[in-house]
Amino acid sequence: MGPTEHARHEDRDAEAMSERPVPRTTLRMRSVFISDVHLGFKGCQAHYPLDFLRRVECERIYLVGDIIDVWALTRSFYWPQAHNDVIRTLLGKAKHGTRVIYIPGNHDRAFRDHDGLVMGNVEIRRETIHENRGRPALPCAARR
Repeated sequence: MGPTEHARHEDRDAEAMSERPVPRTTLRMRSVFISDVHLGFKGCQAHYPLDFLRRVECERIYLVGDIIDVWALTRSFYWPQAHNDVIRTLLGKAKHGTRVIYIPGNHDRAFRDHDGLVMGNVEIRRETIHENRGRPALPCAARR
């Protein structure tokens, strides 16, 4: 299989995974940290975070850098349905009460200009402090 055929095969697998039924096992956690997804990059494996997000129930999701790969998008636009599905799943969780904190990294630094912006349960922060049972536990900041 040549490189082009291999890439088409991977795209087909990713599409099939994004359409498969959601597993019945639900993961329940207070906080989840996700980084380096690189939506918009052709090598992004969006089906992995999508599968995880569909299975998890949590109070907070920290998106810690390089969720959207603005660098890759400026070189060539690539945005398949699986990338939309990740964003829609995150927004759906926010709509239903999950606090989503987006801390831009070096590939999505354009969002840093919007530090402090809050849209419903979605916040953009340059950095934040994660609290565990009301106590500061972990400073969060993406790579600069």
